[in-house]
Formats: sequence, structure tokens, C-alpha cells
Amino acid sequence: MIGTEKLLVNFSLSTLLSNNNINLDAVILDGADLKFYKINKDDSIRDLNINLFIAEINKQFKGGGGQGNAKHINIGEILIYRTGFKLHDDQKDSIRNAFDYNHINLFIDEAQANNFKVIGDTIELKLNTLIGEEKNCTLPIRNLSTFFRLSQTGMDFLNIHAQIGESKLSDTVRFKYTSLADLNDFNNKVNLQASLRNTIIYPNDLAQFTPGIKPLPRPIEVSGNVSGRINRLTVQNMELQSGDTHVAGKLQLDGLPVLGETFINLDLKAGDIFINDLGFLFPNNINNILRPLGKFKFVGKFTGFIDDFVANGNFRGSFGQIISDINLKIDQQHINQSTYSGNLNLNQFDLGIMFNDTTLFQKVTLAGRINGKGLTQETADFNLNGKIHSIGIRHYNYTNIATNARFARELFNGIVSIDDPNLQLRAFGGINISRATSDKSKSTIRYVTYKTNRTNPRSPFYKIRS
Repeated sequence: MIGTEKLLVNFSLSTLLSNNNINLDAVILDGADLKFYKINKDDSIRDLNINLFIAEINKQFKGGGGQGNAKHINIGEILIYRTGFKLHDDQKDSIRNAFDYNHINLFIDEAQANNFKVIGDTIELKLNTLIGEEKNCTLPIRNLSTFFRLSQTGMDFLNIHAQIGESKLSDTVRFKYTSLADLNDFNNKVNLQASLRNTIIYPNDLAQFTPGIKPLPRPIEVSGNVSGRINRLTVQNMELQSGDTHVAGKLQLDGLPVLGETFINLDLKAGDIFINDLGFLFPNNINNILRPLGKFKFVGKFTGFIDDFVANGNFRGSFGQIISDINLKIDQQHINQSTYSGNLNLNQFDLGIMFNDTTLFQKVTLAGRINGKGLTQETADFNLNGKIHSIGIRHYNYTNIATNARFARELFNGIVSIDDPNLQLRAFGGINISRATSDKSKSTIRYVTYKTNRTNPRSPFYKIRS
């Protein structure tokens, strides 16, 4: 379990066994090899050898009076050089090109700590510096300092300052569990409590812990209070900033570490978003559709999975305003089959920018309920039941349009009425432009009143069937 090329111990005979404790002034460990692996505790339980070793030490030092009478081990200073730390579970597959929780291979170039204590089942020390590298994923630890405490019910990193890779982590991280054996099922049995301040995570470093997920385009700054198990995390007082995007609110994640299977409940109290910063969340074809949104403000809630969610909020940007309570289901394989349904309000929303056709489309203001599929001008096929207060088409702004109809690129079917100063119309039925000569194509127009000049008298009443 532990082997070393050199071990130096400095102590004073006068204080070595003072107060029935073991007191050492300093320990120097050079060229050591620490190997922690799982062994059978009995026929049904496997545990790390170090856990079993600590349990036996506790039995020897505990005495008859419980932890209150346990002997202490005190070491004033510890220096470590060129030391390997390995944790191995031979029943778990290896993960290539990423951090492997079950096969850790840490090499410590140098470390310095003081006030090392063993009190009953608790080990604590003040780690002033640690420099090394995780060899399996070539992740450098440029520096790590913290007050560290390990017991049978918790692991604390207080006042932590770490630079791992290019990333920086600071403040406090605590892990709570019922026994050290729970570390064998970290995601499901260990509770995390963390207070993060001025933490910066770089894309390449994060990718080591999230293999298979599209990397962030740029670093992300994180602050907030994290609590819960890895598979069910909550982040309170959250602030995230990446590029030109800054959001603040509360985040709940249920289902990690697999992001695609994680239910997300995001409540944003404030958000300044640049859509390009979120490109890592979506496939390229979805990003191409969303890119015209540019920069915008968002307040509201995002609930669901990455590809099946409800967006209930207020979007405001150069494109206009969107107030939505929409369920969007994204078909990753066939984007044009993605579906949406819910309530939608648009205020001076620029259709021309979104559809990349400013000659045909201008701005629209509407309120209604929408249900359909397709995310482009060519593929959109939806039912809209509501009122279009105004819509710009070929640079004329039509107003006062009520509709309960299905719209597609070459299809209209339903009811529409227009009460525009220059056009009054009420129609119902169906028109299929792609097969306009078909006998199945039919519509009824109750009346049309069209004015080319506001001083002209109203045109006669028309009723047309086709």
C-alpha cells in the first residue's frame, strides 16, 4: 500500500509521547508510492485498503473511553517530493483521454503542509502548497492550498485556492457521507456543499471531466452555493459569465453526470445573453437558426432536458420581444421535425432577420397559441389561434388580423379575418398553392374590401367560392 525511497522523521524525545500522544516535529517523504485499491472486506463488501487500514488504526488508538479518550498523532510539518498516488478499482472500466474517477494516477512533484493531526477517525492538516499532475489525463495541478479534514462522515476543503490546468477554484468545498465506503458510489451517495467565489473554468480542463460533451467555446466564471448529490445538484445565488453572456439565478440539475439525460430547472432573475456563447449546447443546424437572435436579455424559467424543454420567459433584443410559454422538442436527427406548442406573444419581432428575407417579411406583433413543427421558413408548419395586431409583408404593415388556421409554406387552412384600414377580409377554408388546380383546393371568402386610396368609397361586397 505504501512504499518509499526515503523517509526522514524529526522528533524530540522529550515530547515524542507527551500527554500519551505521538508528537513529531517533521516528516519528509521522498520517492514514495501510495497505492490505494479495493479489496474484499468480507464476502459481500469491497472497500479501499486505506479505509480498512484507518479503521484498524482507530481501533488501536480509541481505547476504552470512546473518541474523547483517543490518542492523537501530531506532526508539525510534512514535506513530500516525487511521490505517486494511485487509486484503482479493478472492477471498473478505464476512461481514455479524460479524468478517470476509478483509476486515479496522481504524481506529486512537491507538497508542504503543517499542523497534521490524527484524532480518532479524523485526519486534518493545513496544506500550504501542492504541485503535481494527474498522469492519466495529463492534467497539471499548478498549485493547491487548503485546510483539509477527513473523517468517517465528511471530507472538507476549507479556504481552498487551486489552479488546476488553466482553471482556478476558490472558497469552500465539503463532501458529506455516512461512511467512507460511500465514496465507492460517489455520484449517488455523497452530498456536496460548496461555496464558490471567483472560480474560472477553462474549456480544456472541463472537457477532462465531461467526456463526450461538446466543449465550452471560452472560459466560464462561476459563483454560487452548490448543494446536493452529483446526480441531484442545486446551485443557489448562481452567477455565470462566459464571453458576453452573464446570468444570475437558481439552477437545479437532476441526472448528472450524463448531460443528455439530465433534467434542468433554471430560474433566471437576470440574463444578458449572446447566443453564440451558447453554441456548445446545440447542434450546428440549430445554432444556424438561433444565430440571428444575437444579444438579448432574458428573464424567466427553462425547464426540461436539452432537447425537450419549456421556455417560460421574456426575451428582449434587437429582434424585438418574445414572451413565451413554449414546449420545444428538438429532434437531433431530423431538425425539421422538431415540434413546439404553447402560448406565444411577439412584440415588434423582426421576421425578416429570423427568416433572412427582409424584402418579404418585416416586423410582427401577435398574441396567441401555436402548435406545429419546423424551424425555418421552408419547413415551418403550424397552427396559430390568436390575434396578429400587425405584420409587415412586402413593406406594408397589415393590422387587426384574427386567425385560427394552419400555416405552411404553400398551405393555408382555417379561418382568418383582417380589419386593416386598407383591407377588410374574412375567409375560411383551405388553399394549397402547390396543387392549386386540384379539385380538393377550396376556400370561402365572405367579404373583401380593399382601398388603394383612403378617400375612395368602399368597394362592393364580394363572396367567392373556389
